[in-house]
Amino acid sequence: MSIAVLGGLSVSTVLSLLVVPAFYVIADRMKTRVGARLGKKPDAESGPHPPRTDEPRPATHD
Repeated sequence: MSIAVLGGLSVSTVLSLLVVPAFYVIADRMKTRVGARLGKKPDAESGPHPPRTDEPRPATHD
């Protein structure tokens, strides 16, 4: 039974650390290529960071 548990842990680790992120990269590249073929421009504001503003941010300390 321990062999099955260790095998399951190993397979799930490989899937979660390698296969799933690779799938997301492949899907994003396909989306970009299909969009380019259809004549769509990539989003200028896409990405993990919000757009920057020149306005100062309010202080959050009490």
